[in-house]
Amino acid sequence: MHIARCWLVVFCLATSTWAQAAEPRLGPHRSIWVFGDSLSAGYASWATLLTIEGYAHVRNTARGGKRMVDLEVPGWLRCSRRGGYRNDEVIIWLGSNDAFTNVQMPLFRTRLIDALQILQGRGCFVYMALPPRFEAAPALDESIPSYRDTILGVTAGYDNVEIWDIPHPGNMTFDGIHQTLALQRQQFLWVKNKLGISEDDRATGFVGKATTVR
Repeated sequence: MHIARCWLVVFCLATSTWAQAAEPRLGPHRSIWVFGDSLSAGYASWATLLTIEGYAHVRNTARGGKRMVDLEVPGWLRCSRRGGYRNDEVIIWLGSNDAFTNVQMPLFRTRLIDALQILQGRGCFVYMALPPRFEAAPALDESIPSYRDTILGVTAGYDNVEIWDIPHPGNMTFDGIHQTLALQRQQFLWVKNKLGISEDDRATGFVGKATTVR
């Protein structure tokens, strides 16, 4: 009986040690929601790279064609601070398709305010990326400035929002709009830097898997 108990203790200790070693160590301990369109969607996107390379766990709701007026914040998205890090944080990069489809500005503004009010009420910190300027597609770019200005005006009243203007050079797109793989990687590095994530925060021995939320 005594020997059996010893083996049980050894087994439990070994199992515990293995479990601790197997658990991925996400240095920043950050869980980030991304709301976006085709500029953030896909398995090679800047958003997915944050998880694949072990810097954060990303819940990516981005899909092609999505507009700000389509944005719905899941009822179970709640934000908190754990261990000194924000969790969950929210990145929103929308507005281009609203401009392309001529969404009326009062509706755009109302839906933006609705989303920000919900996220503020749930304690979320929001990184709001402005719709990029499309230098290589001037016909599409024409209406972008007014949507950018509206976002700037609305978000000025929120202390939980940080404005981003993610670099999006036209010569690094393959159709004037969508990023090449090289630009996706540049944007990933830009976002990582803005989030204040260093190489020391990278998960050790872990290749993450991003969550796509529909």
